[in-house]
Parts: sequence; C-alpha cells; structure tokens
Amino acid sequence: MNAARTDIRRDDEAAEQAANLVARAKSLAPWLAERSAQINQDRTVSKEVVAAFRDAGFMSYLRPKMFDGQEGDYGVFLEVLNELAQGCTSSAWVCSVLGEHAWFISCFPEQAQNDVWRQDNNACAAASFMPRPVTAVSGGYQVTGTWSFASGCDHAQWFLLGGIGQQPMMMLLPAGEVQIVDDWHVLGLRGTGSKSIRVRDVFVPAHRTLAYQDLIAGTSPGAKVHPDYYLCRTPQQLLAPYSLPAVLLGATQKALDVFANSMRDRRLPNGQLLAEQQAMQIAAAEAGAEIDMIRAMIRHQVRAGIADMRAGRSVSVQESLAGRRDFTHLAHRMVAVVLKLCAMSGSRWVFDGDPMQAILRDVITGSAHRGGSWDGLLGSGRAVLGLPPLGIF
Repeated sequence: MNAARTDIRRDDEAAEQAANLVARAKSLAPWLAERSAQINQDRTVSKEVVAAFRDAGFMSYLRPKMFDGQEGDYGVFLEVLNELAQGCTSSAWVCSVLGEHAWFISCFPEQAQNDVWRQDNNACAAASFMPRPVTAVSGGYQVTGTWSFASGCDHAQWFLLGGIGQQPMMMLLPAGEVQIVDDWHVLGLRGTGSKSIRVRDVFVPAHRTLAYQDLIAGTSPGAKVHPDYYLCRTPQQLLAPYSLPAVLLGATQKALDVFANSMRDRRLPNGQLLAEQQAMQIAAAEAGAEIDMIRAMIRHQVRAGIADMRAGRSVSVQESLAGRRDFTHLAHRMVAVVLKLCAMSGSRWVFDGDPMQAILRDVITGSAHRGGSWDGLLGSGRAVLGLPPLGIF
C-alpha cells in the first residue's frame, strides 16, 4: 500500500510539474509575440529569449537527472512548443532543437556526456545531421567540412554534426572548434539563425561519436548510463519527428486566430460583416477541424510511443518509421490550411507587414525541412508493402 501511495504521489507531482511547464509556455507567448518582428529582423533569437526558456525549465526538461535535468515527458515538451509557437514560431523552433538535443546527448557514452555537462549543466547543442565524410585516425576522427541548417547555433556551447566513417555517426564538437557561417537569408523562420557550420581539421575522440544505427534502434550507450530514462532506449524516429510539427501546429493555430480576429471587424461595402458570410464560416470550421485532427494525431502517436518505451515493449520497423511519414503528411496539411486562410482573408496578406504572410512564410519554410520532405513517406510505405528499408537516410 505504501508503495502504491508513493507511485500515486509521484504521478501527481509529475502531472503538476507538466501543467506548470505548459502554463509557463502559455504565459510567455504574448511576450514572444512582442519580440517576434525584431527576432526575425535579427535572424536569430535573442539571449534574453534563450535565458527565459532556461529559467522556465524548458531547456532542462529532457536532460537526464544525473545532470540536474528532469527526464521529462516528451509529449509535455511538445505541448510547450505548441504554446510558444503561438507567440513566435522561430523562438519555438529554437527551443525545440536546443531542448530536444539533450535527449541525443544523453545517448552518447558517459564520458561524452561528462564533457558536455559536468562543468556546465546548462550547456546545449545545435546540430546539423546530414553526414559528411570524416577520416579515421588513432583514437577518433579527423574532421573537415561544412554543415548547413544549424538552428540556434548562436546560443550553443556544443554541436552535433553528422559524419561518415565506417558507418554513419553523430559527432560532438565544442563550439570553440567550429566556425559559424552567417548565411541564413531565407523565406521564413528567419529568427532561427539556422546558419552553416564550418570545421577545419578538428580531431573528434571516439567517445564523442555515436552510431546513427544505435540512435535509430534505441540501443545507444546512454541507455546503460540512464537505465530508467525511457528516451535513451527510444528509437529516435519513433518520437523525434513530432517536435517540429508541434511548432508548426502552433503557428497554424495562430493563423486561424489572426484570421478569426480580422473577420470580426471587416465589413463589405454594404455594411455586412465578413464573418457573417457562410464561406468565411466554413473556412474557419474546416481550419479548426484540421488543426484539431493534427493535434490529436500527434498526441496519440507520441503517447502510444512513450507508453511502449516505458513498458519496455519493442516496436516494429513500420511503427518506428511512422514519425517521418507523419512529419511529411502533417507539415503539408498545415501549409494547405494556412494558404486557404490567406486566400479567404483577401489580398492583405501579400504585404510584408501582414501577420498572415509572416505565418505562411514560417510554415512553408518549416515544411521544407528534410524531415518533412516527400521522401519521408518512402520508408513507411516500403515497410507497409513488406519491402526492406533503403538505409538510414
């Protein structure tokens, strides 16, 4: 009975912690909205924003308890991102990658985790995962190359970069050993600061590498370091592909809110409110239904995956590939929703200062992420048809 009471108390504490975390994100959204234009003009989030995320507990939520993290619920983390994105999409995107990468770092050997967190347990990592060739040398790898799309790189103390030695791998490099190339001049998500990373003849010790295959299979060295932390034994593709759609969902919800608010005050030449037109009512209802279905799908998939991992169940290849499939499918559904709302709102959205245009640019740019590309459907489709996977990438 005492053990049962303890479990109930822990569950209640976790639920309260989760509710507080999401409430903090919701309260920050208006503050982020006030700063969004400047963030996008600067092409990077400010130190002030990152500090606010850290103070709110977002950056430590997925970090292992061994390093003063919370080993939190991945679904709650996505709810946080959704709320933040309703204030500033770029800020939420940066919170997503810097916060989520604590999970990836926790999958490395313990020595690598100590390198990152022992002196600074608030350290975080930006990333560019597309592998580049590296040279095997005694004790590790010699690395030279350029990696693109490192979101949040201006605020990272470490970098996760993709490499190809005998097999595809992820490498950990300290910020002092990389050069940030300021080439982020883009359509949308301008405030993410997703610049390129250049590395010239840097040695990466073997303990700071992680085989992609282990990350994808949930068999990483970190699973032994943190045996009670479900994420360390979770196949990466089972859950990780839902973080960025959660951000885009917040932006899509914001588009509907902007559309609804604008329709309430606008009138036709005859004095009729635009909101009274059936076409506007149908557009609002359809957008709301799409948003609710996307939110329900993300929640269902993530909760089911977490339940499997906490219970120690194995997942099939088809199940683990569903995340990439869903990223592709959901991202393009959200682009369609925002495009329809823009079309129904008239021609105002073509002006650079219009909030609908800013949201459309962000959602289109987010859907262009490799995780949302149409080839994300191939792996899942092959598994459904009983065909072997084409490879990790």
